[in-house]
Amino acid sequence: MRVLFSIDSLQAGGAEKSTLDIIHHLSADVKATVVYYYGKHDLKADFEQAPCQLIYIPLDKGYRFGKGVRQLLRLIRREKIDIIVTTLYRSGIMSRIAGSIAGVPVVDTIVNDSYSAAKRSEFAGIHGIKFHVVKQLDRMTASIPKLWLSNSDAIAQTMQKALHINPARIKTIYRGRDIDVVTPWQAPESMLPFRFVAAGRLVAQKGFADLIDAFVSLYKRNNHITLTIYGEGKDRASLQSSIDTASMGDCIMLAGRVPNVWKEFSKAHCFVLPSHYEGLSGVLIEAMLSGIPVIASDIPMNVEAAANDAVTFFRAGNAVSLADAMDNLMQHYSRAIIKAESTAIVARKKFDIREIAAQYQQALIEVVKNNSLA
Repeated sequence: MRVLFSIDSLQAGGAEKSTLDIIHHLSADVKATVVYYYGKHDLKADFEQAPCQLIYIPLDKGYRFGKGVRQLLRLIRREKIDIIVTTLYRSGIMSRIAGSIAGVPVVDTIVNDSYSAAKRSEFAGIHGIKFHVVKQLDRMTASIPKLWLSNSDAIAQTMQKALHINPARIKTIYRGRDIDVVTPWQAPESMLPFRFVAAGRLVAQKGFADLIDAFVSLYKRNNHITLTIYGEGKDRASLQSSIDTASMGDCIMLAGRVPNVWKEFSKAHCFVLPSHYEGLSGVLIEAMLSGIPVIASDIPMNVEAAANDAVTFFRAGNAVSLADAMDNLMQHYSRAIIKAESTAIVARKKFDIREIAAQYQQALIEVVKNNSLA
């Protein structure tokens, strides 16, 4: 089976990393080709080492969907592609159109809550009009994919309503991780200072502004704490400004992007995920697998990931609720460690990449088979 994985770029995001993980764990009879279009190459070296052919179709100046579709059609025919798996918006539109013209089945993925109220609130004026146009184009072509693979049931429901997708065409397969690679977390010997850690792209949806506000508030009650945030993004300058304004430069650090961020958990007492919306957070899965105590926003996707309720939740977007959750976890830390151990056991069964990849591959086989019988 020849599978074309079509994705916007190779930036170091959750969707891109999940695609890479899946490719590494497909069976040998799957011939994978990865094509991307926009000039973010963070994971290029990783994809070049994966069992796949990597192709770059540069479309950096604007969306340029017409050129992308033409180039895709050539690629599909040259490589005799059996099925296209597409991830993220721009690659999704082009892949749906090209697949429809070529008669090759398309599987699209649901990896983010793209049209939630929280997402819509980020756009104003002319950008709000663009948001509406993007959604309409997405909806107009949403009937083309033979199957939609969603990261979670929660996001499947919201996107099904937003794009009017036939529910029978949606299947939930969680993100997976190599459970033998993630190092089990051990509590630091000293409780002072108490170290909070977070990770993700430095963009509004990740809620790091809330986390900084919560930390500053908590620091007034307990100044034996630190916070390290790993990741990069367009909001770095504004987040650093908030840190500097609060004179917190000695205890809040924006540490940049690091590979295998879960390795940094060993230096911390607690992982915090303050996202306003997600698909299914890969770094949350890694934190749960490691066994570090976790605080997370109460968005449905996070609640679904931690089905045994062993994660401490707070009201999403509410810095006061987050500060209280952080304070409460510190005061009952022994109990938090026990909860985290329970979380790790459940996570290892739920997010094993080998099982996830097997489900993924079987879903693709069924689409190809059904398409050949159509």
